[in-house]
Amino acid sequence: SLRAAPERVPVAALACVLAFTVANKVLSPQFLCWTFPLVALVVVGRGALQRITGILTLGAIALTQVEFPYLYWRMVSLEPGPVAVVAARNAVLVGAAALAAVTVWRLPRDAGAGG
Repeated sequence: SLRAAPERVPVAALACVLAFTVANKVLSPQFLCWTFPLVALVVVGRGALQRITGILTLGAIALTQVEFPYLYWRMVSLEPGPVAVVAARNAVLVGAAALAAVTVWRLPRDAGAGG
């Protein structure tokens, strides 16, 4: 639980924000701005999975910056290059969300928790 590993609170919060972002039918670039403070805490935290989650999220942020505003109108026209950038961004986001969820799932359990 997070009580047993409070240093994992940032990755748990990031998992929630990424799950919201991935599950939402609209992905506004603003949603990824919500991850900035969490990513900053996650990439300097302990644990390789946690750091990889942060790095993947940074990659998704970078791809989003390339897509919007630079490739937006070409994306709307469904040109292959911008579509590939968005598909890559979405895949990276799903991977980051899944990895964050795995990191939270693998938290140590409270020894005294009664169920």
